[in-house]
Amino acid sequence: MFCVPIVGPTFLEASSQIDANKEQAHLFEFRADLFDDCNIDHLKKLAEQSNLPIIFTLRKQEQGGGYKRAEKERLSEILQVAQELSPAYLDLDHDTPKEFIEEISHQFPKIKLILSYHNFTETPSDLEALLERLKEVPADLYKIACRANSTADSLRMLHFAKKHAPLLAICMGEKGQITRILGPLVGAPWTYAADQKPFFGQLPIQELASTYAIGRLTSQAAIYGLIGNPVSKSISHHTHNKTLQNLTIDAVYIKMALEKEELYSFFNLSNKMGIKGLSVTMPYKEAVLPFLDHLDEHAKKIGAVNTIVCDKGRFIGYNTDGKGALDAIEAKGKVHGKMVVVLGAGGAARAIVYEACLRGAEVWVLNRTKEKALKLAAEFGVQGGGLDALEELSYDILINATAHLMPISPAAICPHTLVMDIHTRPKMTDLLQHAVNKGCTLVFGFEMFVNQALEQYVLWFSSTLDRSQLETNLYEAALEYAK
Repeated sequence: MFCVPIVGPTFLEASSQIDANKEQAHLFEFRADLFDDCNIDHLKKLAEQSNLPIIFTLRKQEQGGGYKRAEKERLSEILQVAQELSPAYLDLDHDTPKEFIEEISHQFPKIKLILSYHNFTETPSDLEALLERLKEVPADLYKIACRANSTADSLRMLHFAKKHAPLLAICMGEKGQITRILGPLVGAPWTYAADQKPFFGQLPIQELASTYAIGRLTSQAAIYGLIGNPVSKSISHHTHNKTLQNLTIDAVYIKMALEKEELYSFFNLSNKMGIKGLSVTMPYKEAVLPFLDHLDEHAKKIGAVNTIVCDKGRFIGYNTDGKGALDAIEAKGKVHGKMVVVLGAGGAARAIVYEACLRGAEVWVLNRTKEKALKLAAEFGVQGGGLDALEELSYDILINATAHLMPISPAAICPHTLVMDIHTRPKMTDLLQHAVNKGCTLVFGFEMFVNQALEQYVLWFSSTLDRSQLETNLYEAALEYAK
């Protein structure tokens, strides 16, 4: 279920927020502490307009709310709302006097009580002890909302929520967004979805309902995701979720930004959470290797992975990057006997060099840091050098596998060659635009993305999938979002 906070601050704005969301929302939270005027008549009109169950919240400033008057007045207003509005729920701060909570519970047994704890600084290390303290005061539901300073914080919160369902366990901030997506999968009675003014990391209701299709997922839905840093430019949450929906697969795909020091805790927590598969992007295609239990033969030779299958607690690494890139290129012509220049020396470059060699190309590796290029070239028995060497080479195919959209001078692009950029967004990178001006054949990053994702799906969901249908779905979704 979706709960949309109504934040006003005016009566007219609150009314507009209700109208904009009542088709998709299942309940509304009236954040009366953020209203300019907490007028009981206005609240009654809004409740009647919504025609949905209401959570009434009057949060004080000490707990992150906007209520500025004395505590005695706040409690009096809550009591008045309970008497005259009779909302479905009252959300009460965890430090509300116990006697007041008992009085409310006794006088209004039909109103359910939510006891809330907020921490805007961190996610405490001992969540178990925190919940035990909260449960010293009887309530119908308990809510714990803490700031996530890492993706590991969010996974820890989700695992904790799964053990204690039903629990409203949320991580706030950008790194806490996965708790709002996955909350329903770990037993949360609802997830908080934003109107047009997201705050504390809330996601718009349209994104939760459409992109992630939370409403169609069962409690047994499988979790897949992308790890890297950054992950913001990736289109994978759009393409993969749309494909999963079209193929009616009970699964969701999320993006997770990780710091390198998080990798150990991440793999431990993802195992506990039962994550089924991962895509790996820069800069961790090589860094994840020590955390894997087994490497596919090709991934072992490449020395980098972009795909992880989680099978019965074991992490198995694969690499579909090289095949994805070369399949996209060979749709325009074979690489056998052609001179291929790969820019970059990271995990994606390794996979592309490996696959190009398998297919009989003459390969050069060039990188801004010449030593890295020479090291990679030596591993695969090819030529290497710095980026400045490109102007001296006459090549057939140029592949940009660096993190930059224009890593070379336009003068270094040979006319009428084939040029590929592995970036999916923007679709037309600076490099490709200059290549157009020189009459080159283009291969877009989203074409490689589709091919490598196709192989990932086969690994994650077995070869029983209709490959043609899968490819069509991935291509259409990638083309839509690779702008």
